Amino acid sequence: PDVLMGSKITAMPARVEVMRDADVDEAAEVMADAFLDCAPSVYIFGEDATSRRTASLWMYKLLLRAFRAKGKEYAKCVRDDSGCVEAVMLWSHKDKRLSDWDVVRAGILGFPIRHGLGTTFRMLRFVDWAEGYYRRNLFKGKDPWLMVEFLCVRPDIQGRGLGRVCVNDALEIAEEKGGIPLHLCTQDRPNVEFYQKCGLRVIHEKKFSARTANMNCWYFSK
Repeated sequence: PDVLMGSKITAMPARVEVMRDADVDEAAEVMADAFLDCAPSVYIFGEDATSRRTASLWMYKLLLRAFRAKGKEYAKCVRDDSGCVEAVMLWSHKDKRLSDWDVVRAGILGFPIRHGLGTTFRMLRFVDWAEGYYRRNLFKGKDPWLMVEFLCVRPDIQGRGLGRVCVNDALEIAEEKGGIPLHLCTQDRPNVEFYQKCGLRVIHEKKFSARTANMNCWYFSK
């Protein structure tokens, strides 16, 4: 909604809110479009954009179900004045991270049937590589932490500050939980400067090499 201030109509600032049941399908669409051309998506699902979007859309719907089954507060979004989803943020913390069983219950066993063994192998290889740093340095520790697992903004409205709104919301959650550290990672180089401007610092960088893909992963914390 808009607010009347003097003689001007001023839009209400964007807010990150818990995702509603009615938001899930649209949120998956936003994720599929936002991550369509990112290096992990191309590596896992292949060069054809149409089939890549179809396959990734199925996966994001599954992930949204899994996060919301863990607790609806772990799937959040920004909506515009008409209620359309503009940005998506999925997060977790030390005591509420998705387990393999959570993903199985959400339907991941259908992945190889729908998308083939080759795609399944590439997905498992990428996840193992990306999470390797966290398994060695974060997950086994006793200290609490909060992690932004996925963050994206609808491609046609990127650059309007919605990503920063989501990062600030995650930082507020971390502060509410006692000032625990916030972690996230990206494989998209332009995002490195963005997260640094949000006050996060790079704590690790690693390179992934395969016959069909080469990419870096930057790990951030604050």
